[in-house]
Amino acid sequence: GAAVLAGRLDEARGLLDGLLAEDPGDREALTWRGEAALAEGRAEAALSDYDAVLHRTDNLLGAGVGQLQASLALGRPVRPFDLWVVAHQAPPALRPALLRLRPGDRALAPALRRLLAALGGNRTTRKTVADGRGGLRAYAPKPTAYDLGEATQTRIRRGDADAVLAAFARLERRLPREPQVRSFRGETWLWLGRPDEAERDFRAALALDATLRWPGVGLAGVAVLRGDWEGALARCAEAVALGARDRSWRVWAGEACLNLGRPEEAAAHLRAGLAATPRRVSAWMLLALAEHAAGRAEEAERLAERCRRGAPRFFEEAAAAAVGGGFGADLRAGLRLMRGNRSSWLWTYFDRRGRLRNLDAEL
Repeated sequence: GAAVLAGRLDEARGLLDGLLAEDPGDREALTWRGEAALAEGRAEAALSDYDAVLHRTDNLLGAGVGQLQASLALGRPVRPFDLWVVAHQAPPALRPALLRLRPGDRALAPALRRLLAALGGNRTTRKTVADGRGGLRAYAPKPTAYDLGEATQTRIRRGDADAVLAAFARLERRLPREPQVRSFRGETWLWLGRPDEAERDFRAALALDATLRWPGVGLAGVAVLRGDWEGALARCAEAVALGARDRSWRVWAGEACLNLGRPEEAAAHLRAGLAATPRRVSAWMLLALAEHAAGRAEEAERLAERCRRGAPRFFEEAAAAAVGGGFGADLRAGLRLMRGNRSSWLWTYFDRRGRLRNLDAEL
């Protein structure tokens, strides 16, 4: 990092390439290598490194700024949501001006340079700002509608869906023009297996901001719950056009392809999704089914056993709810119990009595 800031780009690149040879997923090394590439005028290479970081986290501000700078350098449109994420993570003194900017504003490029300068040499997820006297000051980003929506959704851990929906109703009255609130509630409806209500909220979110990525991913989930496999793939393509990364959309696309009898495509989608979020329980279950459908029985059984060992209590429920026999009956039953929950971290299901439960797993 010091070599990049000092302009010793050849030295920096050699050090960073060595670090990344040992750990290709090192987010800070990728961010610094992207910054070095951008300084050398290699914006495409820079964007590749920044995207690799942001596949794993939206919370590394240096990478978010670099991604926007690389897009501008390449003459590509800046995605409004990416700018929104960066603006909300910016230091308090810079945040208001950034929030007023739009992707096409001429003031965007100099504003991003000022933001990067304010970060000093911090390319971590910790939030600090240079104080101008050689020191650093920590700051906390202001809670956004996204943060509030996520916090409300997280209450589902308590097992009371009605309380969560009531909390969303209060949040919507407080923030009636915030699409993130509707998007998070739409995802919650998916988890509850309620596609009609989910679609209503996702479409309301898109009506408020047509550039948002996640409602489009959510609509793919709605299509899967309805058994509209081709529709799910179409919704995934629309979400990708808006910049959706290799997370939830890959799982919905994999599930759709599996049900369309295209297991190789399904496995490719699921593995790409798991590379970004490796703890997504549903993706491992679907991948086991896809591998079996593709004729790789040994790999399928290995993956299935990994799932069963990681969540034994859940798979006891799934085995009891299984219909018919053969490979993966408990996996298919488990997916039915999870309804529309394909989350990467907050897993829920309904037990045989219809009670909402948390799914605890170690994968």
